Amino acid sequence: MGVYHQRLMEEFCVAGLAEASQRTYLHQCISFFNHYKGIPANKIEESQVREWLMLLRQRELSDSTINVAKNALLFFFTKVLDRPLWKIFREFKIEQPRKCTVILSRNEVWRILNQVYLYQYRTPIYMLYVCGLRINECINLQVRDIHKDEKRIHIREGKGKIDRYVPIADKALDNLRRHWSRHKNPKYLFPRNNRPEETILADTLRKALKSAVVKAKIRKEDVVPHTLRHSYATHLLEMGVPIEHLREFLGHKDVNTTQRYTHITPNGYAHTQIQINSLVDDEYEC
Repeated sequence: MGVYHQRLMEEFCVAGLAEASQRTYLHQCISFFNHYKGIPANKIEESQVREWLMLLRQRELSDSTINVAKNALLFFFTKVLDRPLWKIFREFKIEQPRKCTVILSRNEVWRILNQVYLYQYRTPIYMLYVCGLRINECINLQVRDIHKDEKRIHIREGKGKIDRYVPIADKALDNLRRHWSRHKNPKYLFPRNNRPEETILADTLRKALKSAVVKAKIRKEDVVPHTLRHSYATHLLEMGVPIEHLREFLGHKDVNTTQRYTHITPNGYAHTQIQINSLVDDEYEC
C-alpha cells in the first residue's frame, strides 16, 4: 500500500471505525496488495478485485471473512482512491446462513461459571452475563465506571461509540468489590496479569469460557461470550422487564433489534431492579 497507508488510517478516523474494524480492514488490504505487489495501488483495476474475491472463495474461507475482505477493498477504493462504485462490489454477494441464536438456561449459565476457577477470568465472564455486556465493554471497565450508590455501571463508548448506564445487582457489586480487592489496580477492574497497565485480553476470556463450557458438559454449539449477553436479555424478558428498558441496557439504537428476543420468551411485567437482583445467585461469590 505504501503511501496510501496513512491516507487509509485518516479515512478510518473520519468514518469513525472501531479499532477492531480498522485492524481487520487494514489486514485485508495488506493481503490484497501483497498479492498484487507488482502493481501500484492506483493502477489496480476492477478485474483484479474480482480475481481476488474469487480466489478467496476457492480457498474455502468462511463467508464472513470473504465479506469482510470485500468491504475492506470497497472502503479503500471508494474512500482512499475515490474510485466509483465498481460493479463487483454491488454484485459479489454471499448469503450467510441465518443461525438460531444460542440461549443458555440460567442453570447452564451457573454451571459454566462454576467451572471457571481463576478469579481473573471468572469475574469478567460473570459480568458478561449479569450485566449483558459485550466483551470489549467488559474488559475495558474502569474503577471509576462503577457507581455503587446508584447501582449501575457506566459503559463508555460502547458499540457506535455511545455511552450508556447498565443496572447492576447488589450481589454483583459485592463480587466486583471482592474481585478488585485482590489486585487493587488503580484504573482497571480487569487488568492483565503481567501488564497491569493493560486490560485482560478478549481472547483470554474466550478461551477460558470455551474450556468451562466443555467442563460443564454443555452440549449446545457455538457458546461464545456474546451468548451470555443473549441469555441475559432473554432471561430478563422472561422475568417481565419492559423491552424499552432492555433496549437501553443493551445499548441498542432501535427497539426492533431488541425485539428479536421476544420470539424466544413471553413478555410479562415486574419491577426492573427486583428482577435484576433475582438474576444473580446470592450464594455465588467471585
